[in-house]
Amino acid sequence: LIIDRRIILESIDGRQLALESTRDVTERKTWELQQRLLLRELTHRVKNTLAVVQGIAHLTQRSSKAFDEFTERFDGRLAALAAAHSLLVDGDWRGADLSTLAHRQLEPYTSSDSHRMRIVGEPVFLPADLATPFALVFHELATKAAKYGAFSRRGGIVELSWTVRTQGDQPLLTVIWRE
Repeated sequence: LIIDRRIILESIDGRQLALESTRDVTERKTWELQQRLLLRELTHRVKNTLAVVQGIAHLTQRSSKAFDEFTERFDGRLAALAAAHSLLVDGDWRGADLSTLAHRQLEPYTSSDSHRMRIVGEPVFLPADLATPFALVFHELATKAAKYGAFSRRGGIVELSWTVRTQGDQPLLTVIWRE
């Protein structure tokens, strides 16, 4: 319980009066604390996202020969990042389902022919700090498949699978991309 108590001294007709007001401000103070925590969390996420965007820009610039190529690659990578962030927002930033993440990154490359991709694996929930890198890796692999691999040829198929096993007391995720 947080109480806001105020005492005001008033002079009325030469007499000093003390006026007291008391009210419960617990709800308002709790709300203000939550707002400060949310703002700090948002600031942290924005800084991390901008660092990722900066890294993407530098990587894209180093691997691009022309400005048009840079723009195309950079736009695609930002779209992949946005898709990953949408999944994370939907999951309250706890993480993302690996299968959903993979589908969202590959579907733009298969047009209306969903038979061109096979995604198989046991349910895996990636924590937020791993979901974005996985999304970017899947995007890069799909982009290469569209330019040079299975998605560039009629009837080409991408098979993405994964398994989880325990190594010691740690889970080990093995991801296989096959064209």
